[in-house]
Amino acid sequence: ITHGYAQPVAVPSVPSSSVPIPGGLPQFPPPGAIHKEGETEAERLHRQQEQLLQMERERVELEKLRQLRLQEELERERIELKLHREKEQVLVQ
Repeated sequence: ITHGYAQPVAVPSVPSSSVPIPGGLPQFPPPGAIHKEGETEAERLHRQQEQLLQMERERVELEKLRQLRLQEELERERIELKLHREKEQVLVQ
């Protein structure tokens, strides 16, 4: 069981004369490389983009709910303040 990780793919070795990647990042498999269950690199990238989009949609939805909650909280505080001021007015008279 690979726990969702892609199986290692045999990639031809790159000649040592090639330019090293800045920061020592691993090289990406070629576009036609096969990943889990016959998934190509392009399909894997597409699936990852879909997952990122879904996460972004959920983040936006949570932010909307947060904004609504803050708006309701602010409205409650305004009402409370208004009632307090009305009470003060009655006491002053």
